Amino acid sequence: CPVCNEKFQNRSEMRLHKAAAHPGDKPYKCEFCDKSFKKRCSYTIHIRTHTGEKPYICPHCGRGFHDSKCCRSHILTHEGHKPYQCNICGRSFIMRGVLNTHMKQRHFNTDSEKKKERHMCSICGNSFTQKGHLQTHEKIHFGVKAHQCSFCGKSFVEKSAMTRHVRTHTGEKPHKCHICGNAFIQSVQLRKHMVKH
Repeated sequence: CPVCNEKFQNRSEMRLHKAAAHPGDKPYKCEFCDKSFKKRCSYTIHIRTHTGEKPYICPHCGRGFHDSKCCRSHILTHEGHKPYQCNICGRSFIMRGVLNTHMKQRHFNTDSEKKKERHMCSICGNSFTQKGHLQTHEKIHFGVKAHQCSFCGKSFVEKSAMTRHVRTHTGEKPHKCHICGNAFIQSVQLRKHMVKH
């Protein structure tokens, strides 16, 4: 068992134990940030966002992806295929889930939610309160990586991600623990460390 280390004869027994003994637990904890996951597959996909591993490759343009679902969605953008159409405003989407998200956010909002205008990505359904955040996000789908590391040439969508990466070359650790003096590259690493004190 990944939660309590109890041993079992087979995987199905372990799953039954885990469901009964640890309901709601998220045993798969990311060592890079403070996120936890119930399922190993979700954890694996998340870890790839930190390591940069992209095992799923688009046959049209060669772009790599962290998970197969994103790759399939991206492939559809090459083919221009958007089979799911909103019957209220006529917008078309690649996946049914993205259409459902659009319907909830654009057409079935409560009054308080309407006050917050949402800008939704037509490829994956993520939504943002600011149009600039959506535009930055969309660069991920189209492979636009404008910020390049001067040490190794690796490129990044966001300048902040490039800045964090550069610190791995320079050794800069600007986030310092005021209790023990340990320093970290990212603020999330410091927050995780502070819990131990």
